[in-house]
Formats: sequence, structure tokens, C-alpha cells
Amino acid sequence: MHTGLLLEMAAETFPDRLAVGALADGVCYGELAARARAGGVWLDAKGPGPVVFIGVNSVAVPTAIFASAEIGRPFAPLNYRLAMMT
Repeated sequence: MHTGLLLEMAAETFPDRLAVGALADGVCYGELAARARAGGVWLDAKGPGPVVFIGVNSVAVPTAIFASAEIGRPFAPLNYRLAMMT
């Protein structure tokens, strides 16, 4: 199953249900799907290549995962705790 299809199914079935984050400031499935579509458009305009995420856990992580799925590109999360090679 395509990763983007999972979000699409959730957004259509229960768009107002909390997807990511806390009740006070979380993002629902409908909003996450909208962010992923917009992120996909933005990423596609940046040119070809994998989507690489460097950062800490936040709503940006699932948004980037689903945005990369929208445009059919691989997603590579890089862990900030990785040792630096010199």
C-alpha cells in the first residue's frame, strides 16, 4: 500500500480526528493531508532527488513523510545524534 494512500484514507474517514501532537496544539488528519499536499508541491518545485529531513521530532516529520509520498520520492530522516565524521 502506498504511504500517501494511508493518509488520504484517514483524512477522508475522520478528517477532524487528531493525527499528530497534543489535543491543545495538535494537527488533525484533514490538516495533515492539506499540509502534505502543499509540501509536495513545494518539494516538487525544488527539483528531483530524495527528501532529506534533519531535525527533531515535530509535526514537520509526518508532514515531510507524506509530502514526499505525494510526489513519489524517497524520504530519508537523518538523526541529529549521529556522530560527525571528520
